[in-house]
Amino acid sequence: MTNTVCKSCELHIQGLWKHLPVDDKLRTPDEHKGVFFQIDDIDANSLRIQTEGGSTVLIQKTAFVAALHHLRLNRHDSGNKCEIRSSNNPADSGPLCAASREHNDGVRCINYILPILAFHGIVSIDGTRPNRTWIVC
Repeated sequence: MTNTVCKSCELHIQGLWKHLPVDDKLRTPDEHKGVFFQIDDIDANSLRIQTEGGSTVLIQKTAFVAALHHLRLNRHDSGNKCEIRSSNNPADSGPLCAASREHNDGVRCINYILPILAFHGIVSIDGTRPNRTWIVC
């Protein structure tokens, strides 16, 4: 972990890691273009998801920590929702997408992180455009 995240966020994600919804179908946030995916494999430091189209994405645990930390640090709660602003082009990505991507070897992953956090009741997601998320725990 880098100094850009806190121990509290690390511990929160560590606890979640033991209860990930393997093989459950989850959906990326956007109501119009969302796709189904599932967690395919997990190890101590990363997980692999598979999309309904057959693509796989490796996501580092540190990317989850960075996303949670960004939401907490910027006090993104129900009164201050965070635009997700996910983009394949890093220059077009919002700060939340960039924070998680930075800890995932530059690979976009926030669209998969947020539904997993929502599954565990950590965040809520508004899939209408612009897509937004906020901390609930």
